[in-house]
Amino acid sequence: MRLSIAILLATITVCGLGRAEELASDKVIAMAGELIQKGDTAAAFQMYRSSLQAKDSIDVRRAYGAACYKLALESRAKLEPQIEPKKAALQAATEKAYKKVSVAKNANATTSTRNGHVSASSPGASDYTVFDPTYPPMLKAQHELEELQRELDKGNALLTEGITQFRAVLRLNKNSDVNATAHIALCSAAHPMLKGQGKILLHDFIVKYASPANPDEKACLDECSKAYEAMLK
Repeated sequence: MRLSIAILLATITVCGLGRAEELASDKVIAMAGELIQKGDTAAAFQMYRSSLQAKDSIDVRRAYGAACYKLALESRAKLEPQIEPKKAALQAATEKAYKKVSVAKNANATTSTRNGHVSASSPGASDYTVFDPTYPPMLKAQHELEELQRELDKGNALLTEGITQFRAVLRLNKNSDVNATAHIALCSAAHPMLKGQGKILLHDFIVKYASPANPDEKACLDECSKAYEAMLK
């Protein structure tokens, strides 16, 4: 497979204008799709980028953007259900990081220590509650939550890349492309930092294409309507 990809990329680089390049784009899209199905997303995206460096292509950009959007949604569906359990695990572990420490009754009360926090009900109390910031279960839970957030950020980056590719499709089609317009709205609505803008774009698309002229417009309208309704819940 690696040899085939190398030969294909070399072909894309040296071929001239015309049918040969069109076939190369078709092959890129097909082979990149196969790589994504096998889980090799990095190689697939490299194929898309290498093809676009050789020659800009509406079809390759559309396939690249669609792959970004699809993979972002799949990643989110897998990761989001883990957020609340991991937050709960961190809170539970943090609560257990507070421990009671016995000291002499005549010892001076202390409100803090170098490695944690200490509290006492009154000066000279024999029992102190000490927070241990190095408590292993808490650090483990914190690390797992941070790792989950990093994975979610990767999904957001995919949405941003999807927007970039669909905007390029729109530019190449002289700002007239229903599929690209719909996917810019969909990617924006799915991105946590662009939700407000995405909601407006979805609404505008639904209004503009309320009476679809063909099956493609109908499919885009249905997908945008579904995403918009989900945001209203």
